[in-house]
Amino acid sequence: MDRKSYSFDNKDNYVELEEAEVKALLLLAKQKYLTRELMYLYISSITSLKDCSYKSKIFKKYIKFDLLDPDRKEGKFGKKNYYRIGNNGIEVLKREGLLDENFKANNNQISYIDHHFGIQEATIRALDGSFRENLDTKLLGYRELMDENIILDGGIIPDSTLKLGNHYVHIEIDKGTENLNTILHKVERYIEICRNNAELHHSVVISLIDDSIETIEGQHKVKEGRIRNIKERLYSTNDLHLPNLSVYVMTLSRTHDLIMELLKGQRPYTNSIVMNNIETVAEILSYANDYFGYIFESVDSADVLTKDTPSFLFPDKCYRVNNSAGTDEHYIMFVFLEEGNVQILDRLNYLNSIIGKTKVPVRKIIGLYRNNGELSNDLVGGPFKYVLFGDGQTLSETTEERPTFLRTTSPLRMGETTYEGI
Repeated sequence: MDRKSYSFDNKDNYVELEEAEVKALLLLAKQKYLTRELMYLYISSITSLKDCSYKSKIFKKYIKFDLLDPDRKEGKFGKKNYYRIGNNGIEVLKREGLLDENFKANNNQISYIDHHFGIQEATIRALDGSFRENLDTKLLGYRELMDENIILDGGIIPDSTLKLGNHYVHIEIDKGTENLNTILHKVERYIEICRNNAELHHSVVISLIDDSIETIEGQHKVKEGRIRNIKERLYSTNDLHLPNLSVYVMTLSRTHDLIMELLKGQRPYTNSIVMNNIETVAEILSYANDYFGYIFESVDSADVLTKDTPSFLFPDKCYRVNNSAGTDEHYIMFVFLEEGNVQILDRLNYLNSIIGKTKVPVRKIIGLYRNNGELSNDLVGGPFKYVLFGDGQTLSETTEERPTFLRTTSPLRMGETTYEGI
């Protein structure tokens, strides 16, 4: 890889840097603080640098030439090594035209260091994944957000924003202390941005710091009630279901995979994936599982719901159900769920509330996840009195025994049940 030499006060004393190292310095200048681990993760994704040689460069080159400014106040920030951009690091970036000539390092202490490192964890891992999968993902700074009308007058400043094509992924880190109305206000401003830019898609990921990272307070234990409360506070928000908006709430440890799927266009799930999963489960339960005892027959949702039901709150699929003896006929609705997706959960909450008010006797709803990983890691809250939860992968593979589902037994707990359990 090409190297470039940089000399500073003493022209006989110079440092050689690879392009990847310059990019890492730019990232550090934008992010203010980074741990050594996250800097290495970023550099290693775009170069063949090994960890052992990286450690050597950190202590022998970067610090020696004031490219980085080490800060080791372990009593306040924990045991991790962390760094700011150094004066000569800023000089390198200015020479390359990567920083404005008026740029100055912000050496003020960060008030909420746990919040800051939560942002870095989500952001850098997403950038690392993007490089490894050859995605031209850009990390937008304050100026870019202003230029692209993401920051409105009196509006919000995202904790971090990644952009790929016409898709913006906004990361909002939550420590569990922010007022729920403040979170609602943030989402409402994102909705306003989506209204003003119908051709652009915006995904908002509200990520709760958990025990996946070390913080100054030790390890964060996410309060499940916090996730539920955030989701429920966002229910019924005006224009929450705009087609160019996606809103998710989940723990930090699950955020990276979601962001990568969002950037690659794999989430939200396409209609073909939704229909394929639902129809496969319905067919297997009806005809391949001798222990189930019911037959599903597809019907039009418009024949099930009343005319005053908004189309964006429709279920994904409706079925007429008959038992094998022909003595029991009823209707069910399917909603295909995504881990963390607030809009789909809002739709499920609405449909759960209208059981008993439909044109035909709907008895229950099947909330179907794509796989058990999403089902087991999501927190739906509730209670959802008429909803059976399951995942397509498990139900499709279960043909030699009676299929089981989950149902909410309390706002934060689920218990196993059968199809007849509701």
